[in-house]
Amino acid sequence: MDDFLHLLYLKLHNSREGEITRINADTYKQSFKSLKDLTDSNYEHFEGMYPFYLTTEQLEELKDTFKSKEENKGYFKNIDTFKFLPFKRLSDMAKCFYHSRSVDIFRDRAYYLWKEFSSFVHYSNYTFEYEIKNAPENLYIINEAFQYCYNSIYLSFKYFERTFGLTFKDDKTLNNMYGIILSC
Repeated sequence: MDDFLHLLYLKLHNSREGEITRINADTYKQSFKSLKDLTDSNYEHFEGMYPFYLTTEQLEELKDTFKSKEENKGYFKNIDTFKFLPFKRLSDMAKCFYHSRSVDIFRDRAYYLWKEFSSFVHYSNYTFEYEIKNAPENLYIINEAFQYCYNSIYLSFKYFERTFGLTFKDDKTLNNMYGIILSC
């Protein structure tokens, strides 16, 4: 669901490439935060000696290497302080773009399902209940989730067609089953 919302947002945004840069910057920010957490754990539990975790020096070297590459400079708000460009939280992003009534309804519904499924994903059999109960409304929700998956693939490949010349091959079965929410 969140991939669909990101792709729909990008499709409708005037500065698509700039927003892709911000999404990637946010991803790098999270990766470096995870590495910092692991490095801190190395010192907390192993006095900085665990061979498969980074030391503070190694983490700083990695950050310096990342900053020094020309293709990475666009990800920074402030390269000297290692501050990355921000990107919207999903909840903010899902509320900040509009298209048409039907697309907006799909956006709202995808956001609702993302919240519904995300709230119960870890250590819960909540979504499993959708599958094992033979209730039409549960099967409808699962099928609706597949609609967003199909449209995520469609939007991605339309971008790949324009950008890289790849061809989206669809035998129309899924298109007929799920439909295209926003055509490109």
